[in-house]
Amino acid sequence: MSQAELAKALSTSTSVIGRYERDEMVPSIDAAKKIAVTLNTTVGYLLGEVEQARCI
Repeated sequence: MSQAELAKALSTSTSVIGRYERDEMVPSIDAAKKIAVTLNTTVGYLLGEVEQARCI
């Protein structure tokens, strides 16, 4: 998924997504949840707390 596609899905800008990726900005809990849902994964996986991308 491109930054533009993710930004559109989250109703934000590509510059915000880029700042998340470069660790210049930390997403809020709500934004992290929306990112996880959009990417079909869990917040735990995004944070590196679990090894599986999706809990079943």
